[in-house]
Amino acid sequence: MGNVGSQSAMEYLMTYGWAILIVAVILGALYSLGIFNSSNFMPKAPPGGCNTFRPKGPGSSFNVQLVGSCNNALPQYVAQFGGAKSSVVARNPASMSDMLNITVVAWVMPLGDPNAATFVSTIGQTGYGGSDAFTLGTDCGWDDCGPPNDVETFYIENQSNGELDMGNFPNALKSGTWYMVAATTRGTPDFAGSYALYLNGVAVQSGGGAGIYSIKMPIDIGSMVGWSGTGGFTGDIADVQIYNISLPSNSIQYLYREGIGGDPISLYGLVGWWPLNGDTLDYSGNGNNGVPANIIFNGTWTSGYAIT
Repeated sequence: MGNVGSQSAMEYLMTYGWAILIVAVILGALYSLGIFNSSNFMPKAPPGGCNTFRPKGPGSSFNVQLVGSCNNALPQYVAQFGGAKSSVVARNPASMSDMLNITVVAWVMPLGDPNAATFVSTIGQTGYGGSDAFTLGTDCGWDDCGPPNDVETFYIENQSNGELDMGNFPNALKSGTWYMVAATTRGTPDFAGSYALYLNGVAVQSGGGAGIYSIKMPIDIGSMVGWSGTGGFTGDIADVQIYNISLPSNSIQYLYREGIGGDPISLYGLVGWWPLNGDTLDYSGNGNNGVPANIIFNGTWTSGYAIT
């Protein structure tokens, strides 16, 4: 009787084993594509679902408030950039014309080489009258990106890049993974200020020398300002926020915990907010709408996204 049972079991496996194997392979492929990612089944925020209302108009801070469905829901879309010639350019916010403190926050997912990408950049002015590039990214985007050429950069970059000026974090970015990156400065005209760089809400480097005090050029998302053929980002970017204050570390951590659809933490210091959820409008209430070039809006972006 035992031999008969064993034979039946073997016949069953011989008959259905290939089918079971094929199903297992298909399930594995679907899992690798993120089909079973819980983020895919969460409610998504529509474009423009939350925005900032400024009763006194752009640049004002009186009674400013968020309106709409502001619940940190995941966005329906993120902006997908294709490298050189791909960008979103917004005009220079008037509230950044004279400032010492800056915070830039963005969610990014590099595709390809994360060592050659600019997330957010602008050109400003130092107390010495020279030009500054405030760049949050992994590449200066030009060759003379540091002293003695009177160009300071505040940017996150991998150690292997070799063009370190103001800050870096050690080989952390990977292709196909979402990160929240942020930089803050407490600047002074005489370069006696300080800066801090953050990855996923955690400070990864800080130091002195921050000197930028006014923004003179447009905000460029996805490439280096004025250098349309260099520093182009390949991958997805979402929820770009710029403040004219230097946010403390606990605020940066809070923004990370809110997630990729997070609302701004300080409306009074907010000068630009581009969720990039289906459009390039500025939802800070300051009217700094972006002009897109060669980007698409990705509605299947959740692969590689997780809050740890």
